[in-house]
Amino acid sequence: MRLLLAEGAVLDETLKAHLNDLVMWRELDAEQINERIEQSLAKLCRAELKPVLPEEVYRSLELEEFESLRAAVRTLFADWL
Repeated sequence: MRLLLAEGAVLDETLKAHLNDLVMWRELDAEQINERIEQSLAKLCRAELKPVLPEEVYRSLELEEFESLRAAVRTLFADWL
Protein backbone atom coordinates (compact mmCIF):
# COMPACT_ATOMS: atom_id res chain seq x y z
CA MET A 1 0.00 0.00 0.00
CA ARG A 2 2.82 2.37 0.90
CA LEU A 3 4.43 1.95 -2.50
CA LEU A 4 1.15 2.41 -4.36
CA LEU A 5 0.32 5.59 -2.46
CA ALA A 6 3.85 6.90 -3.01
CA GLU A 7 3.33 6.44 -6.74
CA GLY A 8 0.08 8.43 -6.66
CA ALA A 9 -2.47 5.61 -6.50
CA VAL A 10 -5.89 6.55 -5.17
CA LEU A 11 -8.40 4.33 -3.45
CA ASP A 12 -11.38 3.50 -5.60
CA GLU A 13 -14.95 3.27 -4.37
CA THR A 14 -14.95 -0.54 -4.41
CA LEU A 15 -12.03 -0.73 -2.01
CA LYS A 16 -13.57 1.95 0.19
CA ALA A 17 -16.82 -0.04 0.29
CA HIS A 18 -14.94 -3.17 1.40
CA LEU A 19 -13.09 -1.20 4.08
CA ASN A 20 -16.37 0.30 5.24
CA ASP A 21 -17.85 -3.20 5.55
CA LEU A 22 -14.84 -4.27 7.64
CA VAL A 23 -15.10 -1.25 9.94
CA MET A 24 -18.86 -1.65 10.37
CA TRP A 25 -18.71 -5.43 10.82
CA ARG A 26 -16.09 -5.14 13.55
CA GLU A 27 -17.79 -2.03 14.96
CA LEU A 28 -14.52 -0.13 15.01
CA ASP A 29 -14.32 3.54 15.87
CA ALA A 30 -11.49 5.97 15.12
CA GLU A 31 -9.83 5.42 18.48
CA GLN A 32 -9.77 1.65 18.03
CA ILE A 33 -8.38 1.93 14.50
CA ASN A 34 -5.61 4.27 15.66
CA GLU A 35 -4.84 2.03 18.62
CA ARG A 36 -4.48 -1.01 16.36
CA ILE A 37 -2.24 0.90 13.96
CA GLU A 38 0.04 2.11 16.75
CA GLN A 39 0.17 -1.04 18.87
CA SER A 40 0.22 -3.96 16.51
CA LEU A 41 1.74 -2.73 13.28
CA ALA A 42 5.38 -2.89 14.43
CA LYS A 43 5.01 -6.47 15.69
CA LEU A 44 3.24 -7.50 12.52
CA CYS A 45 5.85 -5.83 10.32
CA ARG A 46 8.69 -7.56 12.12
CA ALA A 47 7.04 -10.95 11.85
CA GLU A 48 5.83 -10.65 8.27
CA LEU A 49 8.37 -8.44 6.52
CA LYS A 50 11.76 -9.37 7.92
CA PRO A 51 11.78 -12.83 6.29
CA VAL A 52 10.75 -11.57 2.84
CA LEU A 53 12.25 -8.11 2.31
CA PRO A 54 15.84 -7.46 1.33
CA GLU A 55 17.82 -6.62 4.48
CA GLU A 56 18.49 -3.02 3.37
CA VAL A 57 14.79 -2.32 2.75
CA TYR A 58 13.74 -3.93 6.00
CA ARG A 59 16.37 -2.04 8.02
CA SER A 60 15.28 1.32 6.61
CA LEU A 61 11.68 0.57 7.59
CA GLU A 62 12.71 -0.64 11.03
CA LEU A 63 14.90 2.44 11.62
CA GLU A 64 11.89 4.68 10.99
CA GLU A 65 9.90 2.38 13.30
CA PHE A 66 7.66 1.49 10.35
CA GLU A 67 6.18 5.00 10.33
CA SER A 68 5.76 5.12 6.55
CA LEU A 69 3.74 1.92 6.74
CA ARG A 70 1.59 3.28 9.57
CA ALA A 71 1.04 6.43 7.53
CA ALA A 72 -0.10 4.31 4.58
CA VAL A 73 -2.57 2.43 6.78
CA ARG A 74 -3.83 5.75 8.18
CA THR A 75 -4.38 6.94 4.60
CA LEU A 76 -6.23 3.73 3.84
CA PHE A 77 -8.58 4.26 6.79
CA ALA A 78 -8.72 8.07 6.56
CA ASP A 79 -12.50 8.11 6.06
CA TRP A 80 -12.97 6.49 9.47
CA LEU A 81 -10.33 8.37 11.47
